Amino acid sequence: WEGVAQAYAEDAICDIRQHGRKQGRESIMAMMDSELAPVVQSRDAYMLSSPDITVNGDKAYGEYVWHRFVCEFRTSFGMMRVWGPWSEGIYKVHYERINGEWKITDLWTRVIRPDHDDDVAQLPEGAVIGELDRSRV
Repeated sequence: WEGVAQAYAEDAICDIRQHGRKQGRESIMAMMDSELAPVVQSRDAYMLSSPDITVNGDKAYGEYVWHRFVCEFRTSFGMMRVWGPWSEGIYKVHYERINGEWKITDLWTRVIRPDHDDDVAQLPEGAVIGELDRSRV
């Protein structure tokens, strides 16, 4: 994770889903250590694709499509590997060339499919994503 944090400018902004907006490399590193590193432990597949990058002098902007393919699930019998569930997200990233190195100055990402982060954030506590609303049946 240290190498990831070094890709950010000293005063960068990083807004990753429910982890919230962090500013400054130290704050971003602390979030990665405490919130991301413990989560990213499985053998799930992560891919960034479809880069669209525009460079204008010492500044650049890029958008990427992100996919996560979930494969490991905890069961009463231990971990089970089944490929199936997936998520798709979008990254919007601003870069700046600082002392000859490209650094991230502002990164924003959200999951957009199959369940948008904004919709998930509004679920009541204990609700199940995609659960059938039996009051309408």
